[in-house]
Amino acid sequence: MEWPRAGEGSSGGDYTKRAEAVAAISEWISTHTPEYGNSFRQKQDHGTMVSLGGHELQVCNAAEDSRLGSYQDLAISLKDVPAPALVFTRMELLEGSAGIITRLENKVSGLPDFEAQLRQTITEKQAVLAGVESQAGKPFKYEDKLIAARARCAELEEKLQASIDPPKPPPAAEVSGPEADPGLARLRRLQAASFPAAPKNTHPQHSHPTPQGRAGAAPGHSREGGFECLPRRAPVVCPVGGELGTGSLMR
Repeated sequence: MEWPRAGEGSSGGDYTKRAEAVAAISEWISTHTPEYGNSFRQKQDHGTMVSLGGHELQVCNAAEDSRLGSYQDLAISLKDVPAPALVFTRMELLEGSAGIITRLENKVSGLPDFEAQLRQTITEKQAVLAGVESQAGKPFKYEDKLIAARARCAELEEKLQASIDPPKPPPAAEVSGPEADPGLARLRRLQAASFPAAPKNTHPQHSHPTPQGRAGAAPGHSREGGFECLPRRAPVVCPVGGELGTGSLMR
């Protein structure tokens, strides 16, 4: 297997030892990637890092493929190969380990299996598409069962709605006369019992007695309210000479 070949900005050459390959990868990452390259999760291509097994390994920030809480994840993918990328932290690539080379080698060596899996998926999808196209324009195979199921569904929906809504009373027959509506007549009776009309005044009205004179009173006597009027008398002449008065005396 051909070992990684360093990209631009590095010494270049073929590496036959893992330690040399790891050192070359660490040097390339330090030179070509920013320290905080995954902010805002925007996709940014950093270029081709190395070549392994005839496939170029491209490096970009992980963006949506980054792990939770990590802002330095980098994704290494095979150029022109629709295979999932390998995600590393930038610190992991800078520190370097033999495990990095092992993961890259497994990625490249697993391409034939990945290709077979893709071809099988394509074959299955084509079979499904052919089946759908063959049924185009034909009546539905289970149309009768579908109609029965829809009718049963409508029946159940009606029963469910009836159990939720209160039953509506049947319309009352029209009856002429004052008792056309028994409910209204009963309501009126209850209202009359709860709110009776004001009673009519059946007691005799009191009349003030006509003022009369006292029994046995002299003629000309009369009573007005609490006063008793005396009859008019002849003028009284004082011995000195003069009239005492001619008005009625009251006591």
